[in-house]
Amino acid sequence: MEEKFVLYLIVFFAVLIFVALIMFSLENGIGTGTIKQGYTHMLSISASGSAYNKSAEAQISVTMNGTGQTSALAVQNLSSTLNKFNSTAYRFLNGNYSLLATTYYSVYKPYSYYPCIPYAGAGGIMIPCKENTTQTNQSNYVAVEEVTVTLPNINNVSAFLGAMGSIPNVYVTSTYPMLSDKQATMLRSEALAAALANATSQAKALIGNNTILSTNITVNNYYIYPYAYSTGGGTLAVSNGNATPTTTISPQFYGGLNKVTESITAIFYYGNR
Repeated sequence: MEEKFVLYLIVFFAVLIFVALIMFSLENGIGTGTIKQGYTHMLSISASGSAYNKSAEAQISVTMNGTGQTSALAVQNLSSTLNKFNSTAYRFLNGNYSLLATTYYSVYKPYSYYPCIPYAGAGGIMIPCKENTTQTNQSNYVAVEEVTVTLPNINNVSAFLGAMGSIPNVYVTSTYPMLSDKQATMLRSEALAAALANATSQAKALIGNNTILSTNITVNNYYIYPYAYSTGGGTLAVSNGNATPTTTISPQFYGGLNKVTESITAIFYYGNR
């Protein structure tokens, strides 16, 4: 019985010593991931970074219409225009019609609306007009379709705009340079690296010689900014004082640069050296 008591006593003291060693190591910062109490500081900084590149693609909005005395004829005429558009666009899309997307389609008959305004008759007596009436603006129906085109090669935009201009009832409403998915991913990485470098330089300027022990980063948002672009047209020559078109020049499209900006919040944990 006495031997068991001595054994229990030895185990008790061993456990006590082990616990004391653990508490000592925690108190003095010994061990992975522990920092001595009183030497932990936190600094939160918001920063942004940007990266630039030329756009590889372009997005173009095209509107087409067709008219007819019936809605069926209007749709038929629109379909004829659409077939011409498809055959022309085909060579710019490498045969990939998934790069075309219809964003709007409508068949309607235009109307003009006239308000009801009472007027003074004989003897100044006010004569009420009829209820608000509508009057047909034109006898034809109109079919309209809007299509978004994604050109995989921005260098073909000028030729595409010129080709669209030669098709009746086809109108280009907007043209924007656009980054490819690969470009956007690459530029986001570069912008994030620039944002982190920006935040780190600010942190070092503020904490001086203190050592940065770890950093926690939160990505707030990112923006893609298309830079300015422009399109050109034809020229006019003056003959006998009258301006007459003499030369057709293909439209000129300038994609310029795209800028990707990342915004982050970085929390720096640091301790005294």
